[in-house]
Amino acid sequence: MAPSIASTFIGMFTTNPFTALAEGNMLQIIVFALLFGLALTQSGSAGDKVAQGFQSVNKVIIRLMMMIMQIAPYGVFCLLTVMFAKFGWQGVVKVSGYFVVVPLVLLLQLSVVYSLLLQLLAKINPFTFLRKMYGAMLFAFSVSSSSASIPVVLAAVKEKLGVAQKVAA
Repeated sequence: MAPSIASTFIGMFTTNPFTALAEGNMLQIIVFALLFGLALTQSGSAGDKVAQGFQSVNKVIIRLMMMIMQIAPYGVFCLLTVMFAKFGWQGVVKVSGYFVVVPLVLLLQLSVVYSLLLQLLAKINPFTFLRKMYGAMLFAFSVSSSSASIPVVLAAVKEKLGVAQKVAA
């Protein structure tokens, strides 16, 4: 049975944001973040200090992600070594199909879908965009993790595309 509208609305608000984070309750996390952000912007200098604290924490977390991404290739190598030792050439042949198909499909999406969207909706020349975002896109593709690529993409968007910090953040 579906929950009532009232219980759904009440369930949007958490009594403990850390519990919502630990349990992955996205709706409660989003509502809390919106309310916290609203309170932060309306708190004047005290809110500015808290926002600066969050920006400092963000820089530390971005640095941590960059450190992890520097050692990630070694982890991938170890995983592939274990797979090869366990399954031999037959396992490698099966996985190699995946390694061929995924880049081809991503290249198709990039060259057709994204290029059309950039041209039609954003009125941006796709070649200019691709040239400026090449490094960030290559990094995102190589790590296959959107959260790990966020720092690199944000830096490229701000520095190479000229997007304001407030918009990029």
